[in-house]
Amino acid sequence: MLRIHKLRTGAHYSRLCKVKGIVKTIIPRAYDIRWLRPSTESQVLLTFDDGPNPEYTPKVMDALDQLNAKAIFFVLGREVRKHPALLHEIVARGHVIGNHSDTHPMLPTLSAQGIRDELKRCQAAVADILGGEPVYFRPPRGAASPKVWAETCKLGLETIQWSNEGGEYGGRSGMDSNAIAAELGASLSDSQIILLHDDSQIAVDILTSSALRAAAETYQLNFDIPLSLSGAQRSHPALRTTANHTAEHRHTP
Repeated sequence: MLRIHKLRTGAHYSRLCKVKGIVKTIIPRAYDIRWLRPSTESQVLLTFDDGPNPEYTPKVMDALDQLNAKAIFFVLGREVRKHPALLHEIVARGHVIGNHSDTHPMLPTLSAQGIRDELKRCQAAVADILGGEPVYFRPPRGAASPKVWAETCKLGLETIQWSNEGGEYGGRSGMDSNAIAAELGASLSDSQIILLHDDSQIAVDILTSSALRAAAETYQLNFDIPLSLSGAQRSHPALRTTANHTAEHRHTP
C-alpha cells in the first residue's frame, strides 16, 4: 500500500494537485493514496530535512522546546552514520525520525535499484542505532515519480511532502531570516505541513522569531499523525522493528 501524505491547503497546493493528478493517472489503482488530516483544525506539523547536524539540530530542538512543539526530522543516512548520538537525542526529546534517503540525490533520475539502495541504506543506518526503521519518508527536494513511489511501497514507507516552507533554499533564499519568519508566520493556516532544514542557523532564527512565537499561540505545533502501518511492536512508536534489530542496538548514546 502506498501512502502519500500532503495537505490540501497552503502555498504549494497547486503543485501538489498536479502531483496528485499524476498519481491518479499513472500509478496503479492498487496503490492507496491517503491524505494526512489533523485531529483539530488548528494543528500545524513542523518538519526538518537534511540532518542530523551536530551544530544546528540541538539548537533547533531547543527552540522547539520553547515553542512546546514536536516535529519530524527527515534524516540522511550519511549524516546518521556520522552523528549517531544525535539520533538518540531527537527521539529522547519526543520527536519522530523519517527517511530522507542516504545521500540526497534526485531520486527520479536513478534506476529502481538505485532508488531502493538509497532508501534501504538510510533505513539500515537508523535501525543500526535505534533498533527500528523509520515509517515515514520524504524524497530529497520533494522530487518523486511513479518509480520512486513503487520502491517506497515495497519498503512500506509512507511519504510526507509539505504544503508550506521556510524557503531557505528556495524562493526566500536571499532573504533575511527575520523576513522569512515574518512571511512564513503570515502565510500559516490550519493543518499545514511546514518544511524547514536543520542544517543551518536560519531554521533556528525562524523558530525563535516573534512571528513563530505568535504562531505557537494560535496553532498547535504537535500534529497528531498516525504512527502505525501494521500494528507491529516497535522500540519507538514511529519506528518499525526488524528481524535484525530487535533487542541489541549497535550504538548507544
